[in-house]
Amino acid sequence: MDIHMLRHLLIAWMLLFIIGCAQSVTGIKQDKTKHLDEKVGYLLIGVETSLDLQNILLTGTKRIQFTKEDLKAGSNYILVDVPAGKYQISDVKFGRYICFELTDGYWDIDVKPNKINYIGNLQVEGYRWFGWVSQAKILLNNRSTVALQYLEEKFPTLLNAHQLNYGGPGEDHFFEFATSLSPKKEAL
Repeated sequence: MDIHMLRHLLIAWMLLFIIGCAQSVTGIKQDKTKHLDEKVGYLLIGVETSLDLQNILLTGTKRIQFTKEDLKAGSNYILVDVPAGKYQISDVKFGRYICFELTDGYWDIDVKPNKINYIGNLQVEGYRWFGWVSQAKILLNNRSTVALQYLEEKFPTLLNAHQLNYGGPGEDHFFEFATSLSPKKEAL
């Protein structure tokens, strides 16, 4: 192999590496509105885990990675702004070398622009044996009522400024129903 061929292979490999990298996101902590680009929406995911997780990877419109700062053992909601579009929860990583790939269509999600898109609660139950994950069960449950309560308590300003949408697998019209009952949400 000559030097030019080697250089081209190295450049191609570097480009693939750069393109394949996921953007790490950290959850929003303060309840304040900001102007969103017309092609951006909020994504809300609940995470209930018995183990500290390394990251959760979403693939689709963009590669997005939730980092371990937001994925500690216990229950937590993560709210982030991301480019609108179709995504899939593609893998859950428990450590540097232990990763569960999720390939079924059950993990498909949709983020609508300029809305708060609740995609479900990711429930991860795992067991460690000598420091290694020996068993894990991963589910995506719809807990719309709990998600709405969380937003009303922690992010009332954002909730008042943006319509709430269910973007997880299947259909759920609870948010539309709840909005129709609430007189303070007429702008939605």
